[in-house]
Amino acid sequence: MAVEEMVGIALPGVRVNGQSYFGFRDRYETALGDLLLAIFTPIGGRPMRRAFGSGLYRIVFEPVLSEQMVRYVVQDTAEQYVPQLVVDDVLSFRIDRVFRMKIICHLVSDETRRSHDVEVNLNGLPSIGA
Repeated sequence: MAVEEMVGIALPGVRVNGQSYFGFRDRYETALGDLLLAIFTPIGGRPMRRAFGSGLYRIVFEPVLSEQMVRYVVQDTAEQYVPQLVVDDVLSFRIDRVFRMKIICHLVSDETRRSHDVEVNLNGLPSIGA
């Protein structure tokens, strides 16, 4: 019996089983990869799709990080670009120049909640205004 693989909005955004970007991905992995791609792409960052992306890039570099704003941006991006994924909650914080976020979500077709931790190390990147 052949299993149909879901195709996302771009190349895989997450590693499969922590090893390779390519390989079989289930519906959840495909949707999560699409969400991560969309939230970490700045609006205007794609030449042929200028409207694609989210404002998270700007928020992460703000002096004061608002957890409510991060939650809103992630949930709004999911609704717009990954409608098969429902974002239940987003927990985020920044310590020095390390941004951490936990996304709690589920597929529309499956009520099983899953959480995914994301860490972005901003060390080595220039500060705004520096």
